[in-house]
Amino acid sequence: MIKDLFVLRWILEPPMAALAAKNATADQISHMFHLKEAIEASFKNNTDEHVELDIALHTTIAEASGNVALFHIVPIINESIALFNENYNVSNLKTETIELHNDLVNAIAKHDELNALDAMTVHMANNRKEFSKISKLE
Repeated sequence: MIKDLFVLRWILEPPMAALAAKNATADQISHMFHLKEAIEASFKNNTDEHVELDIALHTTIAEASGNVALFHIVPIINESIALFNENYNVSNLKTETIELHNDLVNAIAKHDELNALDAMTVHMANNRKEFSKISKLE
């Protein structure tokens, strides 16, 4: 099932990020920066808080998209995040996630739709690639 959820995320999240770049309010952008920084701190401190924080970040992006239908699909996306984050003990994946969340939130803050779409596309591709590696080991 997680593979199917990745396909859904691949289809939905990049355009959702572009819409967030177009429509995000200053408060939503501020909240995204706060969540991004908290995720980074959780990784550095080796805590599990990053799972809920990552879910909150993706939920905030969905909300900022201004698309009610996308916002209502978020629980499905969140299920994928929770399942995948069980495997977030791969240090290079943490580093990539920090960098890509930074690119993503900065693009949204600049209202740069194309770079937000690109950052989310790369984020989804990296997660899918790492999940493929992890699932082959199991």
